[in-house]
Amino acid sequence: MNILNYETFHIKILATAAPTCYANIIAKKEHFDICLGTDFLDSNFNSTFENSKKTKKENVINFLKDKKLNEIDTLVTDHIDDLPLMKLAKRTIIIKPSENLLNQLKQFSISFEVIA
Repeated sequence: MNILNYETFHIKILATAAPTCYANIIAKKEHFDICLGTDFLDSNFNSTFENSKKTKKENVINFLKDKKLNEIDTLVTDHIDDLPLMKLAKRTIIIKPSENLLNQLKQFSISFEVIA
């Protein structure tokens, strides 16, 4: 079963801390509607330049608002950095979770499914 191929998704977003130039290739290959990655536009990096954690959450939320969408139906992740998004998603699917990630999800009472 490949969760990313479900036909029922209204929109598929690849939100990643990876550089956009690489992430766009994956997004296109896997038929995502949009890719939100890290853009390296200048050399004066600050703490929010990387599309990670709270910055990623804000970027996803802003994108959804622009599309007049108000929820994350299904979130698929493998990383603790996506905890801010997991707190918002109606359904969270974790791929090969670490023990730390599982503990964090339980601590915040986030329901989830696991794909090994």
